[in-house]
Amino acid sequence: MIENQFKIKRIKVTDEEKREIALYYLERHSIPVDLDAYLKMEIFEDFLEMKCVKCDYSQDFDLYVISDLYELGDDPYPVLSCDKCGHKRKSGYLVPLEIYNSMKK
Repeated sequence: MIENQFKIKRIKVTDEEKREIALYYLERHSIPVDLDAYLKMEIFEDFLEMKCVKCDYSQDFDLYVISDLYELGDDPYPVLSCDKCGHKRKSGYLVPLEIYNSMKK
Protein backbone atom coordinates (compact mmCIF):
# COMPACT_ATOMS: atom_id res chain seq x y z
CA MET A 1 0.00 0.00 0.00
CA ILE A 2 1.25 3.41 -0.95
CA GLU A 3 0.32 4.91 2.44
CA ASN A 4 2.97 2.73 4.09
CA GLN A 5 5.73 3.80 1.70
CA PHE A 6 5.49 7.59 1.61
CA LYS A 7 4.63 10.49 3.89
CA ILE A 8 0.97 11.39 3.41
CA LYS A 9 -0.50 14.84 4.05
CA ARG A 10 -3.85 14.71 5.86
CA ILE A 11 -5.87 17.87 5.37
CA LYS A 12 -9.10 18.50 7.24
CA VAL A 13 -12.09 19.11 4.98
CA THR A 14 -13.61 22.53 5.74
CA ASP A 15 -17.25 22.98 6.68
CA GLU A 16 -17.90 24.68 3.34
CA GLU A 17 -16.34 21.77 1.44
CA LYS A 18 -18.41 19.29 3.47
CA ARG A 19 -21.54 21.28 2.69
CA GLU A 20 -20.73 21.24 -1.04
CA ILE A 21 -20.08 17.48 -0.96
CA ALA A 22 -23.32 16.81 0.91
CA LEU A 23 -25.40 18.99 -1.41
CA TYR A 24 -23.83 17.36 -4.46
CA TYR A 25 -24.69 13.93 -3.03
CA LEU A 26 -28.25 14.91 -2.10
CA GLU A 27 -28.92 16.27 -5.60
CA ARG A 28 -27.99 12.92 -7.16
CA HIS A 29 -29.27 10.33 -4.68
CA SER A 30 -32.62 9.65 -3.08
CA ILE A 31 -31.10 8.22 0.11
CA PRO A 32 -31.75 10.58 3.03
CA VAL A 33 -28.70 12.01 4.78
CA ASP A 34 -28.57 13.83 8.09
CA LEU A 35 -26.82 16.97 6.89
CA ASP A 36 -26.25 18.37 10.39
CA ALA A 37 -24.63 15.12 11.58
CA TYR A 38 -22.45 15.00 8.48
CA LEU A 39 -21.29 18.59 8.95
CA LYS A 40 -20.29 17.81 12.55
CA MET A 41 -18.03 14.94 11.45
CA GLU A 42 -14.27 15.43 11.13
CA ILE A 43 -13.35 14.40 7.60
CA PHE A 44 -9.87 14.37 6.12
CA GLU A 45 -8.47 14.08 2.63
CA ASP A 46 -5.10 12.47 2.01
CA PHE A 47 -2.52 13.81 -0.42
CA LEU A 48 0.88 12.70 -1.70
CA GLU A 49 3.41 15.43 -2.48
CA MET A 50 5.25 14.82 -5.73
CA LYS A 51 8.12 16.81 -7.20
CA CYS A 52 9.61 17.08 -10.70
CA VAL A 53 13.17 15.79 -10.99
CA LYS A 54 13.92 18.35 -13.71
CA CYS A 55 12.25 21.67 -12.84
CA ASP A 56 11.61 21.09 -9.10
CA TYR A 57 7.89 21.85 -9.45
CA SER A 58 5.94 20.40 -6.53
CA GLN A 59 2.27 19.42 -6.39
CA ASP A 60 -0.02 17.56 -4.00
CA PHE A 61 -2.10 14.78 -5.57
CA ASP A 62 -5.15 13.05 -4.16
CA LEU A 63 -3.83 9.86 -2.59
CA TYR A 64 -6.64 7.69 -3.87
CA VAL A 65 -6.11 8.75 -7.48
CA ILE A 66 -2.35 8.22 -7.21
CA SER A 67 -2.87 4.85 -5.48
CA ASP A 68 -5.10 3.61 -8.28
CA LEU A 69 -2.62 4.67 -10.97
CA TYR A 70 0.33 3.25 -9.02
CA GLU A 71 -1.30 -0.14 -8.53
CA LEU A 72 -1.98 -0.41 -12.27
CA GLY A 73 1.64 0.22 -13.23
CA ASP A 74 4.94 -1.61 -12.92
CA ASP A 75 6.98 1.22 -11.41
CA PRO A 76 8.47 0.85 -7.91
CA TYR A 77 6.87 4.22 -7.00
CA PRO A 78 4.32 6.61 -8.57
CA VAL A 79 5.57 8.52 -11.62
CA LEU A 80 3.68 11.27 -13.48
CA SER A 81 4.60 13.66 -16.27
CA CYS A 82 5.19 17.21 -15.03
CA ASP A 83 2.33 19.69 -15.47
CA LYS A 84 4.67 22.69 -15.28
CA CYS A 85 7.54 21.82 -17.61
CA GLY A 86 5.65 19.17 -19.58
CA HIS A 87 8.49 16.70 -19.39
CA LYS A 88 7.90 13.02 -19.65
CA ARG A 89 9.83 10.13 -18.18
CA LYS A 90 12.97 10.53 -20.30
CA SER A 91 13.76 14.11 -19.28
CA GLY A 92 11.80 15.05 -16.17
CA TYR A 93 8.87 13.71 -14.22
CA LEU A 94 7.08 13.93 -10.90
CA VAL A 95 7.98 11.43 -8.19
CA PRO A 96 7.06 11.27 -4.49
CA LEU A 97 9.00 13.80 -2.42
CA GLU A 98 10.98 11.07 -0.61
CA ILE A 99 12.15 9.62 -3.93
CA TYR A 100 13.01 13.10 -5.22
CA ASN A 101 15.09 13.81 -2.09
CA SER A 102 17.00 10.52 -2.41
CA MET A 103 17.69 11.21 -6.13
CA LYS A 104 19.06 14.70 -5.38
CA LYS A 105 21.53 13.56 -2.69
